[in-house]
Amino acid sequence: MSQTTVEADGGQLTDEQCRSLGVYRSGRPGGLHLTEEFWASRGVFQRIRAAAHARCASADAVLLMVLARLAAMKPHAIRVATHRGFAVLNLFIAVIGDSGGGKSCAQGTAADLLRPPSGLDFLDAVPVGSGEGIAEAFMGMEGTPKKKVQVRHNALFYVDEGAVLAKLAERSGSTLGETLRRGFGGEALGQSNATADRSRLVPYHSYSLGLIVGFQPDAALHLLSEASLGGPQRFLWARAEDPWIPDHAEWPGELDITKSVGVRLPFAQPATLTLPLEITEELRRKAVERTRGFSEGGLPLPKEDPLDAHADLVRIKVAGLLCLLDGRREISPEDWELASTIWRVSCAVRAEVLSHGERQREQARRAEHRRAADRRVAEVDAEQRANVQRVADRLVRATVKAGGQMKVTQFRRNAGRDRDWLDQAVEHAVSAGRLTEADGVLTLGGQR
Repeated sequence: MSQTTVEADGGQLTDEQCRSLGVYRSGRPGGLHLTEEFWASRGVFQRIRAAAHARCASADAVLLMVLARLAAMKPHAIRVATHRGFAVLNLFIAVIGDSGGGKSCAQGTAADLLRPPSGLDFLDAVPVGSGEGIAEAFMGMEGTPKKKVQVRHNALFYVDEGAVLAKLAERSGSTLGETLRRGFGGEALGQSNATADRSRLVPYHSYSLGLIVGFQPDAALHLLSEASLGGPQRFLWARAEDPWIPDHAEWPGELDITKSVGVRLPFAQPATLTLPLEITEELRRKAVERTRGFSEGGLPLPKEDPLDAHADLVRIKVAGLLCLLDGRREISPEDWELASTIWRVSCAVRAEVLSHGERQREQARRAEHRRAADRRVAEVDAEQRANVQRVADRLVRATVKAGGQMKVTQFRRNAGRDRDWLDQAVEHAVSAGRLTEADGVLTLGGQR
């Protein structure tokens, strides 16, 4: 069933008809949510969706958060063999929603759905404070004498409000942004200091990490403005709203992929995941073209959106995680297609955030134009009032000089540049009681 968007007023369809037809009411652009075909493609997806709807949470957001949790708790030795070596599955998720829009609810639902294996030293939903703090999460004191060493390999970081993340990253000397970018690729974290108790060094590919950040739309714009630094292109994006939630839904129970079967725990078995040959060849062809700077035919490459710089790597990560979620160790063409679908929806959500920013900027421009126009009107009004007052004063003086009475035409003959303000000046002087006017003759009033 294809996804269709019904206009905001819903036409003649009832809510129940919309759900039965696989359409939804929305004033937003289409493509912002995973389709019915996607959710129906696997039983694990249907279970995740049912759990999300039971908690009144966005199924898209819960799915991506489950993948981030899976990335954080899997054995760090599980990697994907690619045309460029090995890719770790560390994953970053951004969920967009207004305050109270269900971001925290989605995170709690994902946590209840996918619990860490028994006995795993796993830091769950750790707050993010600094780049050093991220490295510190994997460290502990061991040995005699005591020294700081890596003692764990699995951590999930959670930021309920992305604006906090932006402020932390902006602090002078902050290493947070750099640390997150390194963490995405599984690069070494921390630093080696002269004293053993202060040294914190997490080696390359020695950890599994997930990051979930909840953003209000305005705060997400700050992250998207940093494309030149490489941050936003490392995130998958989802909305905290879900137009598909039914009136009633039952909790389906947690996922069991991290549970042991007998005495074995398949999830804990290290493995190197492989991509289908045709996908590896296609990715290599694209990488060769980018490195050469031109296509196979010698033509210039189309300009790439900077926000898509890590598109292939993100899809590799998602395909690998979908493979693990399905209990397998070999990535299938279907895993790749599903990962591509998730990426496309993520791009649509990201584009809507950018459109939100453009709408805000346009509204700000219009408001500034209105303020500028108002200022110009006020300036004109002030100038006009000053001219009317000046000519009214001149009229009174001329009337006094004429013995208390004077024809308006007599003044007009010598008004010069003040002729344009004369009628208004007469009206002003009369309304102020300084002059009276009858049949074109001005007479001094009771106030001078």
